[in-house]
Amino acid sequence: MVRYFKMNIELVLDSFLNTILDDANLEIEGQDHSIPTVAKAELGYQFNDSLKKKISPQEFEQKLENVLIEINNPLDEKEKTHYILLYYICYLNTNNPNKLEGLAELNLKKLEMLFENDEKSILKIYEAVKMRALN
Repeated sequence: MVRYFKMNIELVLDSFLNTILDDANLEIEGQDHSIPTVAKAELGYQFNDSLKKKISPQEFEQKLENVLIEINNPLDEKEKTHYILLYYICYLNTNNPNKLEGLAELNLKKLEMLFENDEKSILKIYEAVKMRALN
């Protein structure tokens, strides 16, 4: 029996993007207002739009290379892998949650803590989730 976990995708994505990318400050009528940078806005848009259109994780990953070039790639390898991993997880959780069943490395209720892992651990989880997605 599949245990579907209702994930707040916006919260997961915002938490990740806020962790890795700073906002810009814009002064309006003498007051500073925090606004997302172009990179943060574009990464958020691409993620959400792709999920909405049910773009496969593999296609999303290929498309990401062009997006990163357009926004002068603000992500290091760990951040890029984590971003793609989040897409895989959100895509599968929404469209095929049974593929996430039994992954000991993955706790959907504490997804925001995933980024605290080192690059090697994130890559291991990414590979495990990707294998599930392809099968």
